[in-house]
Amino acid sequence: MRSGTQVVYDIEDRPPLAEAVPLGIQHVMAMLLSNVTVPLLLAGALGVGTGTTAVLIQMVLLMAGLATIVQAHPIGVIGGRIPMVMGTSMVFLGAAIGIGREHGLAMVFGACLVASVVEIGLGLSIGRLRRLFPPLVNSIVVMLIGLSLIPVGMDYAAGGKGAADYGSPANLAVAGSVFLVTLLLNQFARGFFAHGSLLFGVVIGYVLAIFMGRVEFTAISEAAWVALPRPLAFGLEFAWAPIVLMAFAYVVTTMETVGDISGVVAAVGREPTRQELRGGLVADGVMSGLAALFGALPNTSYSQNVGLVNFTGVASRHVTAIGGGFLVLLGLVPKVGALFATIPPAVVGGGGLIMFAMIFSSGASIFHRGVEPNRRNLVILAVSVGLGLGVELRPAVLSHLPGGVQTLFGSGLVTGGLVALVLNLAFRESAGLPVAAASPSSRDPLTGLFNRGFFDEVLPLELARSERSTLPTSLLLADLDHFKAINDRYGHQEGDRVLRAFGRAVAQSTRSADVPCRFGGEEFAIILPHAAGPAARQLAERIRERLAARVRRVDTPLAGGEVTVTIGIATFPKEASDAEALIGLADRRLYEGKNAGRDRIIGGH
Repeated sequence: MRSGTQVVYDIEDRPPLAEAVPLGIQHVMAMLLSNVTVPLLLAGALGVGTGTTAVLIQMVLLMAGLATIVQAHPIGVIGGRIPMVMGTSMVFLGAAIGIGREHGLAMVFGACLVASVVEIGLGLSIGRLRRLFPPLVNSIVVMLIGLSLIPVGMDYAAGGKGAADYGSPANLAVAGSVFLVTLLLNQFARGFFAHGSLLFGVVIGYVLAIFMGRVEFTAISEAAWVALPRPLAFGLEFAWAPIVLMAFAYVVTTMETVGDISGVVAAVGREPTRQELRGGLVADGVMSGLAALFGALPNTSYSQNVGLVNFTGVASRHVTAIGGGFLVLLGLVPKVGALFATIPPAVVGGGGLIMFAMIFSSGASIFHRGVEPNRRNLVILAVSVGLGLGVELRPAVLSHLPGGVQTLFGSGLVTGGLVALVLNLAFRESAGLPVAAASPSSRDPLTGLFNRGFFDEVLPLELARSERSTLPTSLLLADLDHFKAINDRYGHQEGDRVLRAFGRAVAQSTRSADVPCRFGGEEFAIILPHAAGPAARQLAERIRERLAARVRRVDTPLAGGEVTVTIGIATFPKEASDAEALIGLADRRLYEGKNAGRDRIIGGH
């Protein structure tokens, strides 16, 4: 268990089983009704019988559980080693209804199977495509996920959209009890009662609903005890148009998954690694293709559970894997699933409102940590959120457009996310006056980074800008470990190759506003305008990861793990009052890391 006020259990932590099991059940309760709602709506729209509906629900639960387990405990490149709960998404529902009404369920699942290759391809290419999803775009997507789900939570709290007693005092009383118990336990309780607050809130709300006569148990007695999955229960058919329509839905959920992975990893105060993003997206695609073979709609990350991780501080992937196990159980034992399905919408809504709002807060945290609040970025944020919320709250604005366009762009997440993606590419980020004014002579010819002379010119200017804007500037000083030994053992050509590899790792990790420089020999300096210590530390971690990835791909002695880097971090004006003091502090921390054994980062807290 990690110390701190936010993270109770980190991603690799293993809570005691007595805590982990109920925490896993809490994840199931957070997403169960939403996950079941999608096949229910599909079955209702297509007018299928109750037997088909039961199979659709059973398979959605089973495949969600398997996909959740794979995300926590990967199979090769399939899975991100992340606490991500999986389930089917409303994004797929519009496409599935349109295809199903015209062609039937066999064509729906045929399109889901073939189009899953799109997300697998995006996942495998995420290293090259990641620039499309910088913290600015990720933060907007995460915020829009939370904002678009808040009305859903309010509908649940009122009794469910379209319910005859929508907004009745009884529904609001039940939802209010869950809301208050969850909030008070989270803020004032300690230990398990605090990070299991949603579970306790739901249990109390459920008991209250039973006493009020608002729980119907008939479905439990009618459900079977055991039902095994049957592959190709609905068959598979293929046509180009349905595949293209479903492929677009996969692209949209890829953005959602990138946002959700960023949101869930934000709970432990960092950005996702390339391996986490790649594995998470590949698992999305592979498990969605598998789901299609068993008659389930595609899987994607569940945003409700991102909010739960951030709300409780429990980010352990082992907890979500336990939740996945319970989902598998629900898929195999319909009676148990029927019991969960008796939970009234008002109970789910009371806790959901808090979780959905926490998703928005997670997005705001990503923006605060990783995005410079300049005019360009604030305009993109405003336009994207404004248009996204606009179509979400007033879908009638698209009423004269074709049905497919209404279905896709009536989603605030789709509209706002695509707007953020396009504007981020169209409006090039200003690198700041000093970088923009750099001449070719300001570059180091070996690494392509700026040289020491340019660093000496720029640092005072950046600190002056920082002082005027009251925003921090951080400095990284990095030194390649045992570099002289590499030169002596393998020759200077190999040493130059190491320097070039590190220069590329630095260039790929920094923003356009940053100033990466070769400080001298095997030492490097990076000026990070408008970046506090934690953001600087995240960038330092990215540099180390990319350096390690580069040296693993070569055939020579570098593949043996001999190339590592030690980094010292200092921040103006919090830790140093001028350029000389800033360099001195970063340098002392660099050598503190060297003396402590190298291959580490000192500072940035």
